[in-house]
Amino acid sequence: MKLNNLLEKEYQNIHNKEISKINHTDNSSAIIELYEKFFENRTQVSSDMHYRNLHAKQMIEAFSCEYGKKDITSCRYTREDITLASLTLINEPKIGLVDLHVGLFLTNLIQTHYNSSPSKESYLIISEIETKLIDGLGYRLNGPTIRVQGSVGHYLGYRMKSGSITIFGNTTGDCGMSMEDGIIHINGSSGNCLGSSMIGGTIIVSENGGRYIGENMNGGKIVIRRNTEDNVGNKMQGGIIHIHGNANEDIGTQMKGGKIIINGSCKNDIGFRMEKGKIHIKKNTGKNIGEEMYGGEIYIDGTIKGELPHLTRGGTIFHKSRNVIITSQGFKIYKQRDIEKVKE
Repeated sequence: MKLNNLLEKEYQNIHNKEISKINHTDNSSAIIELYEKFFENRTQVSSDMHYRNLHAKQMIEAFSCEYGKKDITSCRYTREDITLASLTLINEPKIGLVDLHVGLFLTNLIQTHYNSSPSKESYLIISEIETKLIDGLGYRLNGPTIRVQGSVGHYLGYRMKSGSITIFGNTTGDCGMSMEDGIIHINGSSGNCLGSSMIGGTIIVSENGGRYIGENMNGGKIVIRRNTEDNVGNKMQGGIIHIHGNANEDIGTQMKGGKIIINGSCKNDIGFRMEKGKIHIKKNTGKNIGEEMYGGEIYIDGTIKGELPHLTRGGTIFHKSRNVIITSQGFKIYKQRDIEKVKE
């Protein structure tokens, strides 16, 4: 994507004036100073995440220092207005940096090193402070394997193309948003909007998920090992969401495709205005299953605790392997049929 003239001018100013001032005799100090220039010039660039990422990418690619493992030292960088995190290659010393700008900077630092390294190392980030987490880590990541010791913030793996990110901690919101491929494994809990608008790839959460898991999801797979909150799979169009524990309510609202599998129980309003796809609840549900449903299939293996909807426009509900039809008085069984197994 071509930069407009204003952005191009800003970048040239940074390259010609700011980067030329950096002393490259100490590579680790030069990297820290490069980040300082990136951070200081943040207000000169569009607030759009894409342009800030491009800003970091161009600064690092124009960096005359050919840094490597030995250049990433135990230096720490702190400011009054940001907290501390640190980057390290596996079995190597660290470099300390922080927040959204840190996330974009670190990702480009790793990506550039990965692209030029024949050995394709794995990378470790140590997030030491919980009060202000790194945002934007893994933005457009393409190939590297990153491990994070600690928790991270928003937009982890946003628009990720390939590679692997493993978090030994928790994440906040928008993890895996618009993800195209690769694997994200969170050995903790996720925040809201996990995998929203996801196209491909796999996200695994070892603990609990938040709200709006897989909203507008088009493909790929999301696995939550424990429980989630409301609004799983809203407006989902493709892919698989597998919740191993319980979900709350409003599951599969306006769903247009894909599969939602919940090993536990749910509450009310499952499949509201659902058009296509499959929802399989392996235990109990509340009331209003399939309200204003247009199409698709809902399978309930346990007890339906409450009323079924007063209005459906199409689709099919299976309760304990039997097809049911909605009437003004409730529901009745009219055809015996074995439940179709939903492949996980």
